Amino acid sequence: MYVKKEAVLSSQIEDTQASLADLLEYEGDSREGSSDDVKEVSNYVAAMDYGLERLKELPLSLRLIKEIHAKLLQGTRGGQKSPGEFRRTQNWIGGTMPSNARFVPPPAQEVLSCMGNLEKFLHNEKNTIPILIKAGLAHAQFETIHPFLDGNGRVGRLLITFILCHEQVIEKPLLYLSLYFMQFCDEYYERLTQL
Repeated sequence: MYVKKEAVLSSQIEDTQASLADLLEYEGDSREGSSDDVKEVSNYVAAMDYGLERLKELPLSLRLIKEIHAKLLQGTRGGQKSPGEFRRTQNWIGGTMPSNARFVPPPAQEVLSCMGNLEKFLHNEKNTIPILIKAGLAHAQFETIHPFLDGNGRVGRLLITFILCHEQVIEKPLLYLSLYFMQFCDEYYERLTQL
């Protein structure tokens, strides 16, 4: 149930309007006529479950991040935005174009290099940074890179849980990180854009 609640909360940060009751009803058999919002929340649960299973056999890697992204967007409104592939065009946050955007991530041609650096950071065994700080820094770096055309916020929040599980800080997702992010949403976005 923790994963389902986190899925609802993380998706609500992105203005996806579906409740826990909507998700449970959707999973219970009434998928016909369900909203796109409920499908997106259901995909978050599937992406979390998939990622946790894959972490049993794979390290946290760019490959895994792409696979999780593909699961997240499969069959949803974002399904036309290259699921599982890093972006090949410029994106931005807020505004109608990069010149009036609130935040402009690195150009598309730098995404792979930036993500490669993030992967190296995740696997640097000489790194003595405490795991919670490492997870926060990795999340912030991922959000700054914004490597996908859609779904970056949700994948970035999934990444925190995957790091904590991979590093055995927690055995399974038991935290509602998105509840905190929702309660301090303006500050969360403000701090990310200040990086």
